Amino acid sequence: MIDLSEPESGTSLQDAMTPMIDVIFVLIAFMMLMINVPLMTMEVDLPKAMEKVQTAAVKKQVVSIAVQPNSEQWIVNNETVDSLEQLKSYLQTEKQQHGDQLSIVIHSDKQVVMERVVKLFATLQALELNVTHLALKD
Repeated sequence: MIDLSEPESGTSLQDAMTPMIDVIFVLIAFMMLMINVPLMTMEVDLPKAMEKVQTAAVKKQVVSIAVQPNSEQWIVNNETVDSLEQLKSYLQTEKQQHGDQLSIVIHSDKQVVMERVVKLFATLQALELNVTHLALKD
């Protein structure tokens, strides 16, 4: 069995605790100094805007296109259009009159042949018109 004398064990424990006590005292001193630091504030005068913000409501022209499931007709703003060429000419005149204020809404359901919808989108793309809403019905 190993026999340790008392003076050796006491010094080794004291040597291990000394750095930890030093760190604790440094932390306590740091906290005491930081608690009493006054907050430095400065008054700042920010510039005020003299202009009033004005918003203008832009009225968009809405063109509603309904794709008929069982016929080759289109319904544009509650008017029947018989062919894709008539639809194209109607959309061209609307684009010339309203420009960027033109909003396109397409109404369709799942019974419509996909080829008709693809032709419609191709026509809109050729005229550089964007679809703003796509309303689908089951």
